[in-house]
Amino acid sequence: MAKKRLGCKHYFRKCKIIANCCNRAFWCRMCHDDACSHKINRREIKLIICQKCNIEQEVSSTCKFCNTCFGKYFCRRCVLYDDVDKKQYHCNKCRSCRVGGRDNYEHCCKCGMCILISFFDKHPCIPDSAFGNCTICLESLMESRKQLSINPCGHILHKICEKRMIRSGKFNCPICNRSIVDMQAIWRYYDLILTPDTFSDEVINIVCADCNKKSNVKRNYYVNKCKKCGSFNTAID
Repeated sequence: MAKKRLGCKHYFRKCKIIANCCNRAFWCRMCHDDACSHKINRREIKLIICQKCNIEQEVSSTCKFCNTCFGKYFCRRCVLYDDVDKKQYHCNKCRSCRVGGRDNYEHCCKCGMCILISFFDKHPCIPDSAFGNCTICLESLMESRKQLSINPCGHILHKICEKRMIRSGKFNCPICNRSIVDMQAIWRYYDLILTPDTFSDEVINIVCADCNKKSNVKRNYYVNKCKKCGSFNTAID
């Protein structure tokens, strides 16, 4: 029979942290934040409890009393233990631990996060965009364990939040309204169904959220097409 692994739903590990803010023991910082009305500062954690011998001690990679290794990965700066190999590494510029292997990522000092090397030269970049909150769930981008997604506009969301948003039928960035998925099939459909009787003689100014260009067009009763890029993701200016 396989041994039961110690830990919580967030991490497998063989020690609990002691929160200096409330002097209570938790498996990890997220267990603390889920149970308490305040947030823990994980970098201020000084004490842990070995879950093999149950002895309280200072933060370290192995138990000073029974020599138990608390996790395959240990970061003293983040006080992070993980007994599952995820190719974790600590990025000094992110000021946090990342997964996926240091050799596969390069830190972008402009947007403030580690980017896959294969995507680095072509990723859209907005200064310090990684240090805000996800505009869908309002949780921190950098402090969360959720995978991040960089939209074509450069704004960053949690990937799982973005997928839920797309499944709900919203295909635009919640910050700038630019399309975040390929909408060409939808635009072609609009071209087919917008018959001459859906247009008025009124000429209006529109602005496109996809290319940020302005156009003068005959007003349509339903949607208006950008003259510059062909997108229907427009608004009356």
